Amino acid sequence: TTAMTDLSILERAVGADRALTLALNGSNQGGGDAFWCFLSSNAATIPAYVLAIALILWSSGWKRGLFYVLAIALALAASDQICNLVKEGVGRLRPSFDPYMLENGVRVLLKSSPKHCYGFYSAHSALSFALAFASSVAIRWGVNGCAADGGRRRLFRALSIVYAIAVFVWAALVALSRVFVAKHFVGDIVAGCLAGIFMAYIWLYAARFVADRFRSRKETSK
Repeated sequence: TTAMTDLSILERAVGADRALTLALNGSNQGGGDAFWCFLSSNAATIPAYVLAIALILWSSGWKRGLFYVLAIALALAASDQICNLVKEGVGRLRPSFDPYMLENGVRVLLKSSPKHCYGFYSAHSALSFALAFASSVAIRWGVNGCAADGGRRRLFRALSIVYAIAVFVWAALVALSRVFVAKHFVGDIVAGCLAGIFMAYIWLYAARFVADRFRSRKETSK
């Protein structure tokens, strides 16, 4: 009885995920196809990465900033590799390969090769949210630790808040684009967002610990 109950809960969750994905995917009737396809491309991520690196190095200084940039790079690499393993392990078809979704009119804007037919969870969502979380936190740390006077510090904090809002909006749009182009279900992108933030948290706080120890040893040796 318990197994049947668990299975019915899983089936209901999958059904709700399919319905929500179809509703979102179908809400775009062609007017924004180019926009969503661009957000799903690698070209859309390059400006975000360049801006994040520049602001981290500016706010934290190049020495500490390099620790944070390296941590973000490792978080992104780890997220991508773990995502590939999970996709193969779970084996959930992308909407563009799911017979139910195709029968119910899902709009496929970007096709995947049969070698990449599995979609749980979304690597795009994981990477974009890992970058958004790690970079916004690293920049806030840098601004809080800067030696600027009161007025400049308030300005820097305001700019860091604006950046955090902007980068999370960008990350959310990238994640949503994966639904609109039929690469992922809503559940795929939610799981990807959480996984990316979790991975970024681990690597970023590890980098902060190492940077603090490195600074402490350097000050002790003087």
